[in-house]
Amino acid sequence: MLCMKCRKNQATKTYERVFGGKKREEYYCLSCFHESFVSVESDGTENGKSYEVCPYCGTSEETLKKTSLVGCAKCYKTIGKTAIPMLIRMQGVEAHRGKSAATSNSEHIRLRLEELATLIKVYRETGENERAKKCLDEYNKLNRRLSEGGNDGKFTRIH
Repeated sequence: MLCMKCRKNQATKTYERVFGGKKREEYYCLSCFHESFVSVESDGTENGKSYEVCPYCGTSEETLKKTSLVGCAKCYKTIGKTAIPMLIRMQGVEAHRGKSAATSNSEHIRLRLEELATLIKVYRETGENERAKKCLDEYNKLNRRLSEGGNDGKFTRIH
């Protein structure tokens, strides 16, 4: 069945409307469906400025198109013109479910170590030495635990 809007592409999405108490099914291709029914809140501008590169992480629209990966959460606002339609094409109308819960504890520790390394750097640059020291202590504890293989599944975040 062809899309009832463009009449070119194969219809893959169904939309039900009620007119005068009667239910009517309409069939759309993916692009026409998203064009018609999925609203995109970000137009690729932030504070009135338009961006081709995210000013927060440096991800360009070109990189996004090649890798299909955003660099940070701000990318959705700053380069949303490119990011949001790509996300919709990949995800369709399915709700995002996030990562699988099967991620190992050692993977969680590695991710936390990366986060702590970034925080330590930022805190040192901004002169917040006490916070940097706390993060460094946690970093060292987690790093020891990871190298010893003692993943008991219990670690606390201090930041």
